[in-house]
Amino acid sequence: MFYLDKIILYLLLIINITNIFIDGEKKFNKNYLNQFKNSKTFYLWKFYVIPRNYLLSKKGTILGIYLRHCYNNQSNFIISIDNKLFYENNEQFHTTICKQTKYKCLYYPHQSYFNIPYNIAINLDKINIISSNSQKNIEFKLSTVAAKNKPFNGITVCVPLLYYYNNWLQMFMFIEKWKREGNSKIVIYYKSLSIDVYKLLKYYEKLGYINLIPAPEISHNDPLLKYTETSFGMGPLFFNDCMYRNNTKFLTVMDVDEYFHIFNENDKKKGLLNFIKKYISLYPNYSFFNFKSYYMTYLYDNITESFDFATDAFLTEDKLNKGGKSIMLTEKINYPCYHMPLFNELKDGYRVLNNIAIILHGRSNYIFKKGVVNRPKIKVLDNYERLDLISSYETLLKQLNNTLIFSYKSTIIKHLEKCMKKKLIYNKNLCYLNIEPCKKKMSILGNWIYINKEIERYQQYIKIE
Repeated sequence: MFYLDKIILYLLLIINITNIFIDGEKKFNKNYLNQFKNSKTFYLWKFYVIPRNYLLSKKGTILGIYLRHCYNNQSNFIISIDNKLFYENNEQFHTTICKQTKYKCLYYPHQSYFNIPYNIAINLDKINIISSNSQKNIEFKLSTVAAKNKPFNGITVCVPLLYYYNNWLQMFMFIEKWKREGNSKIVIYYKSLSIDVYKLLKYYEKLGYINLIPAPEISHNDPLLKYTETSFGMGPLFFNDCMYRNNTKFLTVMDVDEYFHIFNENDKKKGLLNFIKKYISLYPNYSFFNFKSYYMTYLYDNITESFDFATDAFLTEDKLNKGGKSIMLTEKINYPCYHMPLFNELKDGYRVLNNIAIILHGRSNYIFKKGVVNRPKIKVLDNYERLDLISSYETLLKQLNNTLIFSYKSTIIKHLEKCMKKKLIYNKNLCYLNIEPCKKKMSILGNWIYINKEIERYQQYIKIE
């Protein structure tokens, strides 16, 4: 099982879709898509009371996150409390992928806020939502967890949606890295995982190091499913949930093949959080602190339980991911996103000098790439960190009854890409970023744990028209 990162998908959109849809207006039935142009259907997911220490609290008191139609820029719903109506404040909609996919992918995450008196909102556990179109009234759960708790003085790590992800060893090293940092909370969203990855994550969840959250799904009988992005573009939905699941001071969005790396040994030992706090004191006006990304290629490809393979690497500049990754300050941002706050540019934050600290990106086509020479070398793990990995691995192995096979599995991304491209050829109106039609094909390639809608943490979309 695997996840597709932002850069790969942008390239696929630019290259693959362009190749398939030359003169795109002629290649697909525009009238067929335009019948949905005035669609007022939307899919509610969650509503939260906004913590008063968050910047967004200056705008409103309740935040709603949901899926909305690319064409629909109107206010869609109202909150009713004790016969008083509170109207939606519609935020700017992120339409980038709508345009890049020629509006074949029509439904994407969005967010709206409401100005309800705080002393009323904080004491609610449910709200009544009224559709502006159909006047349908739905009772909806309201989360007050973040608003009622003190800010976590640590880093909340939001992991983008995982689907068909199968590299337990990579995941193990990622979690252990944050475990060594201490003072961090990892929130992982998933659609499908290999059995060994799932067992690993449940182990760490039981220990309290991560929260494993199943992603919501639109019904397979819903005719709008084929126009809905179900993979990469869902990020903002989960990043908002990650930010409001708990009250936190610091937030970052990290793929599981990415690591913050501080060069100075003393700063490294003090930890990333202290490093960031030092920069905040030096540059107090910035809302996020950004790090440049470099691919890392391990010097050694002999994958053994000594973890010697993970100690040293060559560095190659990541020219695709110019946005790097950031630590964001919730008191100064409204909405998080992959590389930096949503609707922000790199110049809006402070980029840490690349001789001070960077992002190590263990991308699948670079991590064991052959022929990488004459590049800067870096010590990824010191001996203490390597020994700590060995100790944690041995404990893990005992807990999982020696069921893990020690290997750094290759991603099966190419199989999914091939399937998605094939489906697109046969159905020119299909959203390219909808991976649901490939479920049968991918099930042949592995034994996957899909989301279980019966478990406590699953929260379904509520469709309103």
